[in-house]
Amino acid sequence: MRSKSLIVLFGALLMLTSIAYAQSEWVGVTIDRTQIDDVDVYPWAWSHVSFERGQELELEFHLRAIEDAEDVEIEASIKGYEYSSEDPVRASIGPFDLDEGVTYIKRMDLRLPENLDEDEYLLRVRISDRNSWETTVEYNLKVDVPRHKLSIKDAILTPSGNVEAGRALLASVRVENDGEKDEDDVKVTVSIPDYGISASDYIENIEYDEQEETEDLYLRLPQCAEPGEHVVRIDVFYDNNREQVSAATKINVLENEACAPEEPPVVVVDQQPPADNVEETVAEEVVDKPVKAKKSKIRTALEIVLLVLVGLLILVGLVIGFSRMRAEE
Repeated sequence: MRSKSLIVLFGALLMLTSIAYAQSEWVGVTIDRTQIDDVDVYPWAWSHVSFERGQELELEFHLRAIEDAEDVEIEASIKGYEYSSEDPVRASIGPFDLDEGVTYIKRMDLRLPENLDEDEYLLRVRISDRNSWETTVEYNLKVDVPRHKLSIKDAILTPSGNVEAGRALLASVRVENDGEKDEDDVKVTVSIPDYGISASDYIENIEYDEQEETEDLYLRLPQCAEPGEHVVRIDVFYDNNREQVSAATKINVLENEACAPEEPPVVVVDQQPPADNVEETVAEEVVDKPVKAKKSKIRTALEIVLLVLVGLLILVGLVIGFSRMRAEE
């Protein structure tokens, strides 16, 4: 009885072991070739290739399927970054399926943070699916700092939201040195291209891995500047003006009340006759004017004739009167 129990127990353990083995197989995918920015790199070996922080790397993997694989994902990551909890250095692609004996080329982009420490890192590439053990391949990388590099960390505008046309806009710019060399005589220019105005200031020195801020840059907006949202451009020139970095923000310009256009005067127009009577009215006026002129001329002629007749009657009367006076004498 006891031997039967042991046999049953052994069979159960063998079954569980088989199930666990089936569920813990490695992903049937291998990496035959890896390139970073078109440069071959090899696992667990020093690559002798350096990359600069702030650079975006193009990763290319040549995958070969040893057997059919489903729902495969690839993740590439770098650990040890100070702010990895907020901005992890990681990229991934998938899921996708692969057929046995076929080679697939998969690409992804991985951005190195601007403030990643200059050091050696492991690029860990993980290949996994739903149930199998993941395959991890590691590549040694060297992250360097560029010789000359500045970045614009912040720009503060006063006022920050709205500014009335004709008033002043103040701007201060914070610049960080992400390069190996200290930078001297860094020129910072703030401009509003739409208005053709700008202001500049010099930062005397910015040491490696340090930040410096300009004095307030003063920009007077035109009195009647066009209202609306306008671009504020920031340009930083360094390394004896051989290098430049730029950024942009926006400001909303309000209309100056003194420049508001006057309302046009209200014009009162007499009501015109309906369109269908216009032609008739004009015709009546054209006919009526000659008739009135003719009547006026006739009346004038009659008045003249009447005056002549009256004059003749008076003259005849005088003649008769003188004749009688002579006869009586």
